[in-house]
Amino acid sequence: MSAALDTRQANDGAIVVRGVTRSFGAFRALSNVSLQIPRGALCALIGPNGAGKTTLLSILATLDEEFDGDVFVDGVDVRAQPGLARRRIGFVPDHAPIYEGLDVRDFLTFFAHAAGLPPGARKKAVDDAIAFCGLESLAERSASKLSKGLTQRLCVARALLHRPSVLLLDEPASGLDPRARIDLKELLKRLARQGCSVLVSSHILTELGDFCDHVVVLEKGSVKAADRIDALFAEALHARPGEASPRHLTIEIRGEKGTDALEKAKAIALTVPGVRDVVGDGVLLQVVLPSTSLDSARLVRALVEGGVDVCSVVPEKKNLEALFLTVTKGEIA
Repeated sequence: MSAALDTRQANDGAIVVRGVTRSFGAFRALSNVSLQIPRGALCALIGPNGAGKTTLLSILATLDEEFDGDVFVDGVDVRAQPGLARRRIGFVPDHAPIYEGLDVRDFLTFFAHAAGLPPGARKKAVDDAIAFCGLESLAERSASKLSKGLTQRLCVARALLHRPSVLLLDEPASGLDPRARIDLKELLKRLARQGCSVLVSSHILTELGDFCDHVVVLEKGSVKAADRIDALFAEALHARPGEASPRHLTIEIRGEKGTDALEKAKAIALTVPGVRDVVGDGVLLQVVLPSTSLDSARLVRALVEGGVDVCSVVPEKKNLEALFLTVTKGEIA
């Protein structure tokens, strides 16, 4: 798998990591990690528990200087110039503290002061962050009484007060209900459209695949893959040179398990020019198609004309879970 990356200059990427190793006594949390995340990317950081994700985020956020190697965020060396780096970084840690006795506006005003914003700029920064994160109706509510989803929005607002160019998030969707996860996803997409580079660590891989365009896969402290998601899918699915990643369709057919309906459908699908592969399971047909050359309607027409009852056809989204299982080995640090 591809692991991009340490050959270009530090100012070419939002995040550049070169040969980073971090040990805690005899335990090596990161081992010679090199990667580069382009500016404006929405990048997923994924890996099993103990892979080194939080350690890497802590280093990027200037919270851990005890590492070997080089790290640049928005062109700034995080160890040589941590103060300058912090002005470029917004960080939303797992379990961020919410102080008792402060309402939403006071909470953000406190952190605007802590971020070093001049007095004349603090109110506008707080107002802008509240508006961007949709917290206007909650500005006077106690910050410690918010729901989990609203607390996460507040934490993102806090991280955006100083208008960072890079946003780091550690498990931001943990414990959120479906609506709160959707709201958070839309928030991050808006940030990326405005030019902010986002690195988000999460175990909810299906949702990361909905909005991320890059991915870094860590396992046992090492980079297993780092590239555009499209490029990694093309490699994992053995796309031909110059061809985009193949498409997958899930086709549900009518028929009982154990009958010949599925075998009949597989045989017909394989006769359609351009079909790359067909896998059957129960009443579901998984079909791999070229990226552009085959009209899926032609495939469905062939099945129906061949006597197969088609119940539904669903294009498969880019499945980060499948990519994760392809890239990793299930090793625990």
